[in-house]
Amino acid sequence: MIALVLVGAAGRMGRAVSEAAATAPDVELRASVDRVANLGGSRGVWSHEAGDVIRAGDVVVDFSSPEGTQALAALCAERGVPLVIGT
Repeated sequence: MIALVLVGAAGRMGRAVSEAAATAPDVELRASVDRVANLGGSRGVWSHEAGDVIRAGDVVVDFSSPEGTQALAALCAERGVPLVIGT
């Protein structure tokens, strides 16, 4: 079983990854992260603190933004978490 953390979950590709993970027998979506702005709230605020949730998975899949990817890459490198970038 692969534990997945999805960043950029509210976007088109994030929703597609979420749907694919739901039907994959060997993947468990452990956390979905996006900016509150993408969920209808204040701009630039994360729905969950990304640094706190990336450890929930075996791998982080990112479909956020170029800026978000840079920050996430640093967090994943610091914590030794594999990162797949689709941005």
